[in-house]
Amino acid sequence: MGYDAALPRLASDLRGASGTAYSLLVMAIGIGSLMGAFLLAGFAQRAHCGYLLFATGILSGLTLVPLGYIVSWPGAMLAAAAVGLTQSMFIALTTTLLQIATPDHVRGRVLALYWGSSGGVMAFSNLATGGLADGFGAGTMIAVPGLIFIAVTVLTLCFLPMREIYGRRMITAALPSAPGADRGVRVG
Repeated sequence: MGYDAALPRLASDLRGASGTAYSLLVMAIGIGSLMGAFLLAGFAQRAHCGYLLFATGILSGLTLVPLGYIVSWPGAMLAAAAVGLTQSMFIALTTTLLQIATPDHVRGRVLALYWGSSGGVMAFSNLATGGLADGFGAGTMIAVPGLIFIAVTVLTLCFLPMREIYGRRMITAALPSAPGADRGVRVG
């Protein structure tokens, strides 16, 4: 998500963009994020969540390429919505699968480390992206990190724990159990 720092520059560089172009691009990302959350909620129990995690990882990097190099205002809005959709799904799946894989007694600490490190990486990447956007252009500084993220996501296939996560079929552990199931009581 280091593209945040280059987005204002991209908005000002778009042909035919108004003074509110940045606000509209951020709104499009938000609308896409909302759509992604609803889509994920709608088919999370039917989808292969491991495959979906891998696919949204690839797509969240891939959607940054058209956002970085789009030259039309309507295209930029669609690309921004696609970025929001794929990245919200990826982040939600990552957080959910991390919680499922983590034992109860350390879940809070693990999530604190995860969100702290993720936020730190995003902050430093925003700093670098903002500085480099002047020299390389906003489009390049949006697209190239997306391509790097795709490469890193593909490289995770080399690690057995990641392949096991990608192989998870359903997110059933996050669902509450049937009443009385934990006491051995037969329900219904």
